[in-house]
Amino acid sequence: YTIPAATLKTAGVVNGQEYKLTITQWWSDTNSVAQTSAAAFITRSAPELTLVEVPPVLTVRLYTFEAKYSQAQGDALNWVRWQIACAANVGVPFYDSQNIYGTAELKVSYDGFFRENTYAVRCRVQTASGVEADTGWVSFRVAYSADPLTGAVRACQARGKSAVRVEWPAIAYI
Repeated sequence: YTIPAATLKTAGVVNGQEYKLTITQWWSDTNSVAQTSAAAFITRSAPELTLVEVPPVLTVRLYTFEAKYSQAQGDALNWVRWQIACAANVGVPFYDSQNIYGTAELKVSYDGFFRENTYAVRCRVQTASGVEADTGWVSFRVAYSADPLTGAVRACQARGKSAVRVEWPAIAYI
């Protein structure tokens, strides 16, 4: 059951305090059971999580994203999670850090953005009180110059394996 904020305010409940309540469960007009000992709970303001400004167009293939977190009562973080996806398919991120525990650093670097593509990034956290916050997906385009590569690509069966071997013998990495 969710108690409306206005009802809590009328009852004098404010964020940052500890309270106790007892619950009476009714299953008919005359039958009920009351909780025998009070349940304690704390009240907290909702956490705020935002991405530090992501440029609408990245001109590099490597970028470090950063988020800012705050919570009025100073709750620490349980975990942080970063996800990066193609903007057209955010349901299937190609980068997912999973939950990173024991850190307060809200940064992630990714190297490998392809030019002329649109991506989206997202940060999620959970506070020590168990409340989650989410930046939502933030889209950006990637546009940087690249020199054209010349050279033949050679593909053949990898010996003794169920695989294809791909080689670019004319390309040199400098």
